[in-house]
Parts: sequence; C-alpha cells; structure tokens
Amino acid sequence: MLRTIRYFFERPPIQTAALCIRGIGIREVMSPGIVDRPAGTGDILIMFFYNETIIRSARGTTFHPPNSLMIWPRGVSHYYGNPAKSWNHSWTHCDGTLIRDLLAREQLPLNTVIPNINAGVMENYLMALHLELTAGQPPDAVIVRNIIHNWFREIRRLMQARESRVSVPPRLLEVRWHIETHFMEPLTLSLLARKACLSVSHFSAEFKRYFGASPIESLIHLRMRHAAYLLRDHNLRVGDVADKTGYPDHYYFSRLFKKRFGVAPLAYRRKVS
Repeated sequence: MLRTIRYFFERPPIQTAALCIRGIGIREVMSPGIVDRPAGTGDILIMFFYNETIIRSARGTTFHPPNSLMIWPRGVSHYYGNPAKSWNHSWTHCDGTLIRDLLAREQLPLNTVIPNINAGVMENYLMALHLELTAGQPPDAVIVRNIIHNWFREIRRLMQARESRVSVPPRLLEVRWHIETHFMEPLTLSLLARKACLSVSHFSAEFKRYFGASPIESLIHLRMRHAAYLLRDHNLRVGDVADKTGYPDHYYFSRLFKKRFGVAPLAYRRKVS
C-alpha cells in the first residue's frame, strides 16, 4: 500500500520563474475541520479529495463527492474540509510560468471542482514527482516537466472520457470481451446473441449502437488483424494462419483477407517482408 507523505521543501530543489515545487502530500489524513485561508498561499494548489468534502469554488461552497479534484490558482482563497469527520487528501503546492502554461494547454479548469478523477492517477504522478525531487541527486528539470505535463494530460483524458462516456449494458460488454478473447474459436451470431440474452436482430442492433460495428464485423476485424500479425512468421503456412484465426476453410479465409487488406495473404507477407 502506498505510504503517507507530507513533504514541504525548505529550499525547493527546483526554484525558477518557470517551475517551483514547494510541497507534496500523498494520502494525508486530516482531523475533522475546515481549512480557511482567505488569502490562499501565494502559489498554485492542486488537491485531490478521497472523501466527501466541503469545497469553495467559483460556483459556491458545497459538499462534493469522493474523488474530486480542485486546482486553486494564485490569489484565490482556499476553503475546504469536513467539519464532521476526518478526511483524506493528496496535494502539491507549485508555481511558475511552466505550470500555468501546461494547465492552460490542457484546458484544466481553475477554481472549479473536477469530479470523478481516478485516485491512482493522482498518486502515481505525485509519487513520481516526489521521487525525482528527493532521490538524493539534483533533479532533472526536463523529467519534472514531463511528469507534470503527462499528469495534466492524464487528467484531461479522464475528463474527456467522463464527458463522452456512454453507459454500455454489462451483458454487451461481456459479449464483446468474449469476442476479443475467443475470436479464434467458432463463433456465430446466434451464439453471441444467446450470451447477451437477446434476439439476434435486437442483439445486432444494440451491439452496433454501442460499439460502432456489428458483432460479425468486429469478429472479422479481430481475426484479420491477428492473421496479419501471424503472417510475419515465415514458419507458418497460410493454412496454419487460417486455422489459428478460426477459418478451417482456407479459401474463404484468403477471400476475407484480400477484401480487408487488398492483397492475398502470401502477397501481404512479401510486402511486409
């Protein structure tokens, strides 16, 4: 289990106009209460809350659910906590033109609560940052910059996934997983529909609605992609590749392969070689 860290640098290892990390906390537990800093701390505070917490943002002061992220810019007051029970958070105090530029580049909202952020993402990047800054050797500013940039990009990706997420029925996810892990076996549309507990027509329509392709199109795509990979091995005959991708009819396999890649399997092998 990740250990608790609360580390303030008396002299930040990197302290320039572009970049300065003043402190890092990971899984720090706080007693019941509210932190109220009307003037902030003069830097950028990035904080992740594991528990339900009161947070004051540009939209007001209210309780927010677990796994909420807050980025306070310079000059903004800090108000957060839980007066009724202990709470847990990870954080970093940072500053510099580089931090501000990366926040703007990834379009991360400031003074606004960002919900549903993965705790592991926060901890992994904060730990990587902590290790680079405290490893007993001068930290590499380029490595620190890359850690921060990748961290901010990861947050942006989580936000985009949340915004575009479609709730896929679990039984359809199970069928897709079955296709992806058993594509070399004999699979029929009726068999897959039974696994989803749907009629063939309803299953086909729902599968295409959520995944953008029909079940059979998805199956053929997986098989052809795997066949293209196997053809790079010259110890395998085309018939062997057909068998390993679920096509005992080798001629039918060759027709599907040519339709997908524009050339017959042997011609594809010569081309990639």
